[in-house]
Amino acid sequence: MDVENELSQGGMEMAAFIMTESHEFITNLLSYLPAKCLCSCARVCKSWHKISQRLIKNRHEMSWSCVNGLEDNTCMLPSGDSQAHPMATFEVDLNECLKTMSSIPKHALLFTEFLSWKESAKFNGSQSNASSRGLRELTDIVRSKLPEGCTLLSLHTPGTFGTKRDLKLLEESESEGGISCLLLPEMENVRILQFSSTTNHSKELKKKYPQELMTEICGGCAADEVKCILLFGGMSHHNCQWTAETLQKAFYQELGKVPVIAGALVRKVKTTEPLSVGGLVFSGANVQAASVLLNEFVSTKADIKRQLAPLKNLNLEKGRRTIGFMFACIGRGLNHYCEENVESQVFRECFPDTPLFGLFGNGEIGRENLTLMEDTKSYKLPEVVHGYTTVVVLISIK
Repeated sequence: MDVENELSQGGMEMAAFIMTESHEFITNLLSYLPAKCLCSCARVCKSWHKISQRLIKNRHEMSWSCVNGLEDNTCMLPSGDSQAHPMATFEVDLNECLKTMSSIPKHALLFTEFLSWKESAKFNGSQSNASSRGLRELTDIVRSKLPEGCTLLSLHTPGTFGTKRDLKLLEESESEGGISCLLLPEMENVRILQFSSTTNHSKELKKKYPQELMTEICGGCAADEVKCILLFGGMSHHNCQWTAETLQKAFYQELGKVPVIAGALVRKVKTTEPLSVGGLVFSGANVQAASVLLNEFVSTKADIKRQLAPLKNLNLEKGRRTIGFMFACIGRGLNHYCEENVESQVFRECFPDTPLFGLFGNGEIGRENLTLMEDTKSYKLPEVVHGYTTVVVLISIK
């Protein structure tokens, strides 16, 4: 019996040594865990904390949650109501996404056709005049699920573009209860900055010189490091248009070239309060971005493929992580093509491994920009705000 006890005690001591001192074994063991589990493991002991933090720091994978209300309406309301509800489905999917995500998200971009978590499942997207309280409720609930320090920009839109996490399904939702949330972690040599402006703040910005506006929105980033600005206007479409045009002018005056500036005019933009203008800035040596514009004369799949060809020829997907954004006029989609999911399907054919996000809005911001911030000798500043068009953006991260 004593021998067995000694062997048992010796085995436990060896196991304790391996689990606390064998860094190679611990690293290999913890490397299989998602980020949320690693955060719990970091509280076990100093050794696990150090290894967990190192593993998290070296992970840079983005993730996302996407639900099409009418098709994915399969879960129950958090309240226990027996009626299925698309927002409840999104809550379940977002929880699963955060649970299994290998990285810790630092920025979240939410596209939603819903204002309130408890709206009727029969909501058909027509409640454009709903109070800001509804959006605040949804934003606060989503924020409560995100890790501390993660920024959230919420866009209430008439329609959405979204991609399932397995990349097998990419579709458009036009007043069907669509909602998607893109989660972006910290990435090496990549800086993502959220900016926002209330109506009063926008009035103050208009008193500044273009370079001052550029410096404030870009958060002090060197101008030549800025590769893409996603810009959205909510309460005041005029402020958003002015911001887009002034930014384009400021970059051209400063550098003789312009980063991708793209986005849309939507129903509401919100961080912690309703905004006049909000968005995200992507900068850094490991970022590249380009965009194309599908005008009102693009009306067939062949036309779309032809317009996307120059974007594809840049080979931004090759060996890099890519994100696609599509900002379309509410008049396009089914009404324009007499067929569902046309533009998103052609995008998938051209970029099969790139997730696509975006929205249908009340005006589109963007233009063809395929320079990748290279110098251009001959350059003319084109219009940057349009109607009845679709702006397609591709962001590539090394």
